[in-house]
Amino acid sequence: MVTITGYSTREGVSGKQSLFLHVESDLIPKSSKTSGRTYFITRKAKVLAAIDEELAQQLIGHTLPGNITKQEVEPFEVTDYHSGETKMLHHRNVYVSAAS
Repeated sequence: MVTITGYSTREGVSGKQSLFLHVESDLIPKSSKTSGRTYFITRKAKVLAAIDEELAQQLIGHTLPGNITKQEVEPFEVTDYHSGETKMLHHRNVYVSAAS
C-alpha cells in the first residue's frame, strides 16, 4: 500500500500545467551494513495525475494498492537543496499499481 501525502504542479515545455500526486510507501525494514542493526525507510514517488487541484487536495491521506520500486535509468545529476551537495543517481522510484 502507498499513501497519498501531497501534490505539486509543474509547467511543461508546451506551457501546460501538469499535476503530480506524491505517494509514500509503508515502512520498509533494512539492516545496516556496518552495525547489522535494523532501521526503517520509506520510498517516495511522484505520479502524473489527470485531476484538478481540488480533488488532489481531497485525496491526501488516502491509500492505494501497490508499492514503490526502484527503476534503473540513465544516470542523472541531483542537488540536495539543504546541503548543496551534487550527486549522480542511476535509479528513480516508480509507483507500481497492484493491478499491474
